[in-house]
Amino acid sequence: MLSLKLELPPYVVARGPRKDGTYRVLFQVPKRLRPLGWPAERPLPFTGERQGDLRNPNEIARICSNASALYDELKMMTLGRTPSVQPYSLPAVIKVWQDPTGDYWPELMPRTQRFYSKVLAAHVLPWSMSRGHPDIRKMDRKAVITFLRMFQNQPHVRKHVRATLSQLLTVAQDLSWIEENPAKKSASRVQRKQRSRFGRPPTSTSPSKPQYRQAGLEALA
Repeated sequence: MLSLKLELPPYVVARGPRKDGTYRVLFQVPKRLRPLGWPAERPLPFTGERQGDLRNPNEIARICSNASALYDELKMMTLGRTPSVQPYSLPAVIKVWQDPTGDYWPELMPRTQRFYSKVLAAHVLPWSMSRGHPDIRKMDRKAVITFLRMFQNQPHVRKHVRATLSQLLTVAQDLSWIEENPAKKSASRVQRKQRSRFGRPPTSTSPSKPQYRQAGLEALA
């Protein structure tokens, strides 16, 4: 636990230090005090880059600000008040996606549902809330990249967040709220990644496009 004399907001705990002197900071509510659906813990801060440096006044300020927003939301839910869902926001898409009688959520295995719910609660919803639940119709690839930079030191978390956000925005596409999914990797990027992983085939032995077509392998041409 934190050995520095630093007063943290309610329900904020700092685990560590790590070898580099940083901490894992969490908004952690005891189980007996959690409203239905409230996650066991949420990493802080969820705005800006998360380094866990409690010697950095800017990061401490973001931790306190984010914790205050979560505390206010917790009080509302404890009193039985459900925050209103703004149209064309991520919570509005989540409501459609997680509808137990809808076309999406019932198709997922329980384990997959738990996985997505955890990522939503820990990362996607806090980020959306910190920005006032913006209109996703105005969300572009730059906004997604900026969000994912928060996890540049946690590649596995970054991968999970991108996958979850991409699923959400696919639902938004189905609803005709957006035309393109800014969280989905572009085809050119996927192709570059495949080339870097597998390498290019030798040119001397690679059939040309007409040869592929003659062999009935148009998909490879």
